[in-house]
Amino acid sequence: ATDQATNNGTNTDTIEMNTLIGLDVPASMSFGTINLDAVGPEQTYAITNNGNSGMDTNLKVDGAMVCDGQGSQNIPAGNSHYSGTSGFAWADGTALTTAFVEYELSLAPRTNDVAAAVQNIFFKLKLPVSGIRGSCTNTLTTIAIADTENGW
Repeated sequence: ATDQATNNGTNTDTIEMNTLIGLDVPASMSFGTINLDAVGPEQTYAITNNGNSGMDTNLKVDGAMVCDGQGSQNIPAGNSHYSGTSGFAWADGTALTTAFVEYELSLAPRTNDVAAAVQNIFFKLKLPVSGIRGSCTNTLTTIAIADTENGW
């Protein structure tokens, strides 16, 4: 800045922005109708990074998938497998557990209001050989955590 006496001055401010780790995930997934002892169709679970920091995630399910058919057994949590690769073989996926497991998304931070960083995780469900009837449900919990490995 210059005043009338032609004296000059400058000023520099440093602004610090707090880290925000936030995600958006689908409200539900549906595997549809699956035959006993068969693997259902792959489901896409899109995770969106709405924060200003790189992000990984922790995943877990509440327990077995609870089925409402009369006399039905429940589907073990480990029958749901996931992968970062579409078209994966069910046996090659990672089994869901009831304890949080970190999934390395390495999802870039959001840098504008137009396009958020999105990454898909793919899920497949295999039914047991027998004992399953009705509709089965479970809760998948997804928590955003800081990606500390990529220097975001």
